[in-house]
Amino acid sequence: HNSDLGFGANMKVRFDSSGHEITADGEISNFKQRALQFIRTTVNTNDTVTDLFFTSRQPLDNVIGYAKADYIKPLNKILKLESGYKLTATEI
Repeated sequence: HNSDLGFGANMKVRFDSSGHEITADGEISNFKQRALQFIRTTVNTNDTVTDLFFTSRQPLDNVIGYAKADYIKPLNKILKLESGYKLTATEI
């Protein structure tokens, strides 16, 4: 059983036509997986061949999220001030 779910959003605000703006976006995703693994190992010695069988359950639940924001402020025709911040979080 596998399921993936994600949601994202973004926005941009322009204050004027000079390029003065703020952008922001973020996303959160949830990944779930349920797996059953069967493993067969064969051991071969000089006289004997032995098969060993293993079963493994492998649940996987991951939540990943991020948010970021960027700011741009033109100072003149050549220079501009840019700043940004990004936050990432995971739960495994």
